[in-house]
Amino acid sequence: MYPMQLEGDRIYLREVSRTDTEALQRVVGDPQVCETLIFEPMTVEEASNYIAKWEGKAQETPRVHYYLAVIRRSDDELLGAGYLGRVGITDDETEQSGMLGGALRADLWGQGYATECAHVLMKFGFGDLGLRRIWGSCGPESPSSIRLMEKIGLKYEATLRDHRQAKGVWRDSLVYGMTATDWATMPTNARA
Repeated sequence: MYPMQLEGDRIYLREVSRTDTEALQRVVGDPQVCETLIFEPMTVEEASNYIAKWEGKAQETPRVHYYLAVIRRSDDELLGAGYLGRVGITDDETEQSGMLGGALRADLWGQGYATECAHVLMKFGFGDLGLRRIWGSCGPESPSSIRLMEKIGLKYEATLRDHRQAKGVWRDSLVYGMTATDWATMPTNARA
């Protein structure tokens, strides 16, 4: 599926491209945004290389990674990026699991854009991709990410101690997940 666009009420998600470099760098280059992410703030050149990596992955068959620009519908402004990868904790390629992630400009936090982006990606994952499970993770030092995952209906599943090394230190990961059955039984208004 390339190129693709996913529709939300206030936002849409589309393929990220190098024309997004400066706008995306304002997100992935912001120390406040990157504080709880696994990478350091990126320069414009690093952001361009990062986008090039995702452009390449979007062309792979079968497509595993969906790294998409989050665009505000009212003015076509890039707000951040959302991610859904057909990967599991075990990296078993046959697993029908999807990992959810993303980053949003700090000045837009608390306005519901991240929630809408997550719901759009979950609808795509459980619907078009037929995933059995979608999960996300964050560090215990990220209460806003924890609140977001709980708000979108993901349930706490586990703490993976010293799960990944980021910025030179080993970090714990809190794992939250939802099954396709959970998604199907959610009230429709909770998925919008």
